[in-house]
Amino acid sequence: MKKLYQKEWFGIKFSTLGVDLSMEKVADVEFYRKFYQEFYKKFQGYSDLPKEWRNLKDEIVTHIDELVDKKGKKILSIGCGTGYVENQLCEIRDNMEIIAIEPSVDMTRWINKKVTVLQGVFPSALSENYTSDQFDLVFASGIDYVFDDPSYTNFLKSVVFFGAHEFLLTEIFVPETRWINYVKDFIKILLESVGLRVAEQSGQFWGYMRNIDEHIEFLKDVGFSSFTTGRYDHGGYWIIARIG
Repeated sequence: MKKLYQKEWFGIKFSTLGVDLSMEKVADVEFYRKFYQEFYKKFQGYSDLPKEWRNLKDEIVTHIDELVDKKGKKILSIGCGTGYVENQLCEIRDNMEIIAIEPSVDMTRWINKKVTVLQGVFPSALSENYTSDQFDLVFASGIDYVFDDPSYTNFLKSVVFFGAHEFLLTEIFVPETRWINYVKDFIKILLESVGLRVAEQSGQFWGYMRNIDEHIEFLKDVGFSSFTTGRYDHGGYWIIARIG
């Protein structure tokens, strides 16, 4: 596992948000509230977002569309963010039904009205209105990095407890394996520890990156037993985990 830090996102520098940044704690609710205030000032719709970012997401849209073509039409999305993937799925399939869960307030203001957005966290946001057998696909895209090890285990346990016997974990980014990156990180930490380099307070601790084997070990520990993996053209990975 490797720690991930960022100074900006979507061209918005974190140092301009007027919030305390931390190199040790992941971004909190106030950080995201301020960030998305600026985000929605800068962008007016999905088409305004960087083309490279949309191309990346479109690969995921195509992959999910291919999967549900074989399985069915009702999808549960855990942690949908701005809702781009879910929106595009509804745009290309009139009969698609998507339930999307998102904890952040007002994140999905552009999303297709056909998507049912439940504000909250999984699985409590589903209340007693939904059961696993109602969905042809359960997936989470680009959320693994926010979890430390105990919370990642608890999240995956909740997926199993919900009754999802097949789960797509997608848009996984893994640490660079080239030795030079580890050397650079080691030198950076060493210099900071002896006071020769000041930790950059314009940066924010963003989360964790794990390799595919590490992800699979977590999935095995909570009860998944078989796995199919793949890699997108943009470099991200996906895992389909199954029970039984």
